[in-house]
Amino acid sequence: MDCKELKAEAVYRLKNYFNLSCLDDFKPISRFEKDGTIFFQERQSQFADGLLWECNGYTCNGVVDKAIVNFQKKFPTQFVYYALLNYTEFGTCVSIFYVSDNKDEWEMDREDLKAGMPFVYVYNVDDENCSEFGSIQVKKAFIGGIKRVG
Repeated sequence: MDCKELKAEAVYRLKNYFNLSCLDDFKPISRFEKDGTIFFQERQSQFADGLLWECNGYTCNGVVDKAIVNFQKKFPTQFVYYALLNYTEFGTCVSIFYVSDNKDEWEMDREDLKAGMPFVYVYNVDDENCSEFGSIQVKKAFIGGIKRVG
């Protein structure tokens, strides 16, 4: 699959399902389009549910960067474009949003995003054996972007 086509689909999803327009000071979509910069949101508490960070190895001790690198090593044909970082009772989890190299899945993925139930890879930082593909529940974050709620 052509990398340009995967990136175009990722940009479409970011523009249509991620509530990022109010975070335009960071320019997450245009930066992703221009140079592939991946952003993630960190939920620190019920009151700080959408802090936006750039994946650069410095924020959160590089936890998200490491999760994405590990995912890309295991699944090199999947195209990562966004992530959510959550601290849960079963560990620190990074929900990795990606575009599948199987174009037949894209319409279903869009419907899942629209319904707030995207299919992602959840990387458990504290116990990698508990990492898995699955659906999570998200909704718009108050300050922009999205947050995981289930």
